[in-house]
Order: sequence, then C-alpha cells, then structure tokens
Amino acid sequence: MTDSEPKRQPHPSSEKVLAAVGAVADAWAHLEFDINEAIWELANVEQQAGACITAQIISIGGRTRALAALVAWRAGDKELLGKVNRFGAEAESVGRQRNRVIHDPWYVRNDTDEPHQLRITADRRLDFDFAPNSIEDIHAVRDKIFSVADDFRKLKTALFAALPPFSRQTFSKSIGIWDAKAKG
Repeated sequence: MTDSEPKRQPHPSSEKVLAAVGAVADAWAHLEFDINEAIWELANVEQQAGACITAQIISIGGRTRALAALVAWRAGDKELLGKVNRFGAEAESVGRQRNRVIHDPWYVRNDTDEPHQLRITADRRLDFDFAPNSIEDIHAVRDKIFSVADDFRKLKTALFAALPPFSRQTFSKSIGIWDAKAKG
C-alpha cells in the first residue's frame, strides 16, 4: 500500500464520514416509512398488516409502483397518476445516489485525510475506482432525500384530497406503534 492509497483501518476522520452516512440512511428510512404508511391507508389495512406486506418491498421503485396501483384502484385520474409516477422517477434517481453512499465502502486517504469511496457499479459500464466524496457531498444526498420527502408529503396531501372518498374503517383500527409495543 502506498501513501496515496486509502486506509482500511479506522481513521480519526472516519467517525464524521460514518455519521454523515448514517444520516443518509436515517433520512431514507423515514421516507420509506411515509410511503409505506400511505400504501397502508390507501389499501385500508391496519398498519401492522400493511407492514407485513411492505416489509417485503425492497426498492423505492416497488413502493411507488404499489402506490400508483392503489391510486389507480381508488379511481385516481391520469393527472394524479402522472404526479405519482414523476415522484417515483425522482425518488428512484435519489435512491441510486443513496445506494452509492450506503453500499460502496468508505476509506480515508493516508496522505490527504480525505474520504473516498470505492465505487462499484456496472450499469451498462463498469465503474470500479476510488472516488473522492466529501462529507458535504454526503450531506447533499441527505438534503436531496429531505427534499424528496417534503415532495412526498405534499403529494400525499394532494392524493387524499383528490381521490374519491373511501372507507378507512380497517386502517383507522390500527393501534399506534408505541401502543403495539406496550401490548406485545
């Protein structure tokens, strides 16, 4: 290993990098939960039953496609479906950026103390190289997730306002997450 190659052992700078990576993961988890909750309500299932289903949906694309299908099933018009589909495309784009932050290994260069990632992708062409990626870059991805989450909250409000009324009888029986924990 030369002085310019990234270290594999923990480096003092790595704690800040890992905290930023964790912030990206946390922001994404909240976005997924918000989408899941909309799916459960549109499906009119109790949250715990809905969680059994949405926990099996791995990607944001799968979630937004399920959301679109439910909007169509609830008689959402083409304009509303277009909004859901545009949101899904944006969320998938940001999701790819999130995946790189979370799934590519992080290193800190010995000679510069700068964070780098070993980029490993092969979407039509191989990308297998170290790439500099600052904490500010990681925060920029987190901020994009925050923006997408804000867009989703607005979309969810628009969805429920535009859809014809439907029964939420089963969904309304959901016990809160903290209440379920106390019962369990």
